Amino acid sequence: GSDWSKGGWVFGGAVYHMRTRDEIALHQYPDFSFLNENIALTKRTGVQAHAGYDNGSYGFRARADYTSARISENEDSGGQQSGQLPMVPLWQTTETVFCRPITAVTVELTHRFTGGSDSTFSSDSSKMIELPSANFFDSKITYQITRMWMVYTGVNNLLDEQSMSAAINTVNGTNTIYPGEGRFIYLGSTYKF
Repeated sequence: GSDWSKGGWVFGGAVYHMRTRDEIALHQYPDFSFLNENIALTKRTGVQAHAGYDNGSYGFRARADYTSARISENEDSGGQQSGQLPMVPLWQTTETVFCRPITAVTVELTHRFTGGSDSTFSSDSSKMIELPSANFFDSKITYQITRMWMVYTGVNNLLDEQSMSAAINTVNGTNTIYPGEGRFIYLGSTYKF
């Protein structure tokens, strides 16, 4: 990857390839039983691009990620299917606008998009449940107390949007849904030394 910056502007990107052995994933069997299993080999290949501008008083940041996550090798443990790795979205984007009403205070508003993905492995592809794409808005306020110390507070999922973190088929043909995180308020501090 590389970055280029000039006069408050920054542009950059990266390309990556990652191989992982023994990643754990939930596998659904034809009898509707479930078991966490180790996957012999998975491969993720991705492209990430970002851009931003900061003139000292206001600015923006934007980032887009494309990830192809594949199961490339399986140990035969119950007919696990190869193909797309579940719960890894193909696309994710983040866009942030910010301003500094006074020198030490930064106010941010962020939009996050997460693309759809499969929820679980299944020996029967017709039983795969797709997690829908989701959009979220976050806000954050940072106060730089000194050059070394700052405090911040924020709200993730500001509009309390409903989302799914996982879904599985159950024996009676219904789906069990695991909700994503709702509105989340946080407070923190960072000190550099």
